[in-house]
Amino acid sequence: MSIAAANVAAATNASGASSKLPPNEVLMSKKGWEIAKSPIKGIFMNAFILWMIGSAISIFTMPPVIYMVIGPIKAILQTNAVFSRFEVLKREVLLMKLTYIAIQLGLLSVALYKCSSMGLLPITQSDWLSSLPLKINYDAVSGSQI
Repeated sequence: MSIAAANVAAATNASGASSKLPPNEVLMSKKGWEIAKSPIKGIFMNAFILWMIGSAISIFTMPPVIYMVIGPIKAILQTNAVFSRFEVLKREVLLMKLTYIAIQLGLLSVALYKCSSMGLLPITQSDWLSSLPLKINYDAVSGSQI
């Protein structure tokens, strides 16, 4: 048994993939799942960077925050392009895409939490005061003059 055949057999047994898949598809499946799970490595790093920049709004804090918001949105929009080479794995590629999107949404939620803590998101009542109707007070005075 050659080394390559032993690696394919070990990959099949370790990944839990069915033995019906050809060796090429088993390797494609492993690579696809590796790509699908790769953004999870960045969640803690991004959270640490956002924690380090603090909650003050300045020219130095805005680029990382903007990058952390735009990055996951771009990645979600490019999901089909990222997984286009794995379309041979018809049913499994859908699970890969859903995992990838869920992790990207986790990254986006970390960034939006930071925006909220910096006061960049309108989530309090005072942020919406301009849209409330004005209350007109009618004053009535009664009494006598001294």
